[in-house]
Amino acid sequence: IANTSLSIRFTPLDPRVINLLAPDAYQAMAALVKNNRPRIDSAARANAVSRPGIAFVQFYGLAPGANFDAQSLVLVFRGRLLRPIAILPYTPNFNDGRLEPRQLVSAFYLFEEQIPVLEPFSLQYYQQFTTEWTSNKVSQINTERQLCLLRASKGTTSSAPVTTPPK
Repeated sequence: IANTSLSIRFTPLDPRVINLLAPDAYQAMAALVKNNRPRIDSAARANAVSRPGIAFVQFYGLAPGANFDAQSLVLVFRGRLLRPIAILPYTPNFNDGRLEPRQLVSAFYLFEEQIPVLEPFSLQYYQQFTTEWTSNKVSQINTERQLCLLRASKGTTSSAPVTTPPK
């Protein structure tokens, strides 16, 4: 999602997605989760959630003094608003709520349930919506999953770890 003052990048840290990345990107994302696992698990337990959906969210400043409200970013799935149960800052200045041009802050967003990465969903920030995950991303993920399964069935090596798709 982007407007004139900031851009927001939402990356689900779901194994069904990150397992499809190139090896270096996969390793970086897996290490990001592993290194922050104690904080993630603690926040999940505090909210009585055993398996939270996790996303890595980045806010990028495009204009001087760009304000942002981390709590205003929500998922919209099947007509429901899924608000984060916890937001764990990753960068030191995340809680400032203000960005300068080219300044980037990031945090882990935890949700009560898994992020529906294999189904259409949208993101909402105030009155802005993005539907990129609705058609584009789900199709790309499904195509890549099929290619990984095909490579695995032929016994060839893949550029990413292969997982069995959920049923």
